[in-house]
Amino acid sequence: MQQKQPGQSELTGPLLKDLPPSIIPCADSAVMDYCAEKAGENIWELMRKAGQALAAYCIKLYPQPSTRLTICCGGGNNGGDGYVAAKILYEAGYAVRIYQSHQPKSQLCQRAAAEINKDIFTELCSENPLDHHPDFIIDAMLGAGQNGPLRPGLASLIARLNTSAVPIIACDVPSGFAQENGLRADHIVHMQAGKQLARYHTSQRFIADLGIPPNCWLEVTPAHLTDFPQYNANAHKGQNGKSLVIGGGVFPGALTFAYQSALRTGCDLVYAWTSHTAKLPPSIIPLIQSQPEAHLNLGDNRADEVALRQAIENCDSVLIGPGLGSQPASFRCAQFAFDTAFEMGKGMVIDADGLSACAEQIRTLSNNAGHRIILTPHRAELKRVMNQQEASWAACHQFAADHGVTILFKGATDFISDGMQWQYHRGGNPRMSVGGSGDLLAGLCGGLLARRHSTFSAARTAVLWLCASADQCWQELGPSYRPEDIEQHLGPCLKELLSPLDIWPPVK
Repeated sequence: MQQKQPGQSELTGPLLKDLPPSIIPCADSAVMDYCAEKAGENIWELMRKAGQALAAYCIKLYPQPSTRLTICCGGGNNGGDGYVAAKILYEAGYAVRIYQSHQPKSQLCQRAAAEINKDIFTELCSENPLDHHPDFIIDAMLGAGQNGPLRPGLASLIARLNTSAVPIIACDVPSGFAQENGLRADHIVHMQAGKQLARYHTSQRFIADLGIPPNCWLEVTPAHLTDFPQYNANAHKGQNGKSLVIGGGVFPGALTFAYQSALRTGCDLVYAWTSHTAKLPPSIIPLIQSQPEAHLNLGDNRADEVALRQAIENCDSVLIGPGLGSQPASFRCAQFAFDTAFEMGKGMVIDADGLSACAEQIRTLSNNAGHRIILTPHRAELKRVMNQQEASWAACHQFAADHGVTILFKGATDFISDGMQWQYHRGGNPRMSVGGSGDLLAGLCGGLLARRHSTFSAARTAVLWLCASADQCWQELGPSYRPEDIEQHLGPCLKELLSPLDIWPPVK
């Protein structure tokens, strides 16, 4: 999120060089399809390609046309993929049977089912898909949009399939993939992009290229805001999130921008742990250290350490770094906060001088799942954190994977990675080099984490939201806008971003 140039379009080769495929959350599949349709792709043709890819994979595994197979089809578009594959395999001479776990429901699924020779259907519910003694089974029951526990009938069906010795090929994702009693597929044919699944899925995976433009899942767009955290209007004070900002001793202005933007995310309470030099508005809860210095300093005062620990325990997210300064005492304070928040499992955002203070601690993190940590470095800060001479996107992605963190790498094109998924963002304008914009970004990340957003979604939501607000300022004020102007535009800009998605106001 450095200075941006209008009209940026193509990404340069070195940025994408050596990056592995981005493995997306299943929830992002719907966004990819939406973006593909907006880009002019025909969704029916994409379903046909998905069915063709599924059939081709089966033929490669089982080249004998006399092979028997059962395709379990659901009622959504995943089932439609199964019907397309069934028609292709049937016409290729395979002994195909279809088991309907649900009646076709979506328009595309109904269209695909209508093209099937009815002789290969079984009767719904009364038959077991294993009765045909298939050589393998295709799972096309539930797609990437599945959520919630499996209904009893489907759970018992999946239990039978899991205990059978028949190999299973899943279309895009295994049915019930997020549940302990979900299907255990031997093979998965992911459509266009790999999907994030639970660790117990050890299937052979293949990614089928359907021809969807890469930017439909690799670029951050407003469509990704469909997961913006909904506001619980019936909650008590504090239940919509509590965020703590630690910093501002030397540069209190940076602290101000961070806590103001955190409050804009819908957090109920925002606290500031800082020194006496910071003047806090009534909307921010002050937690002032007892030490007299302008910089942060726990010193030998045990009371400050206890108070900071209690403040961290009381919050849902902790932002360390805005306006911190580089004094050794301030670094020690940041390091204490990092260790305490990590021990308590709190969501963390590490920004600015906090990155230098906590670099060694970050490098000692393992890649165990469960870290809720966002780093927001520019190029020089990323090199310090990684302890490397260069800071490429590929190196950033690998570091995120190795240490289990999410990195929002700020630049002319912003890059976000959690070690599995990666995306880039190309919004913004030349004035975004103004001091304070990075502090606003860090505050948005901290506030969204406090509101139980995932780290990756918090990072991409924050950068898109901030840049869109800044672009409004650019159109209205040109190079004369201030970071205060960006902050004032955050509310109206959020309405413009969420209204087309039919989630305004974002209330449960």
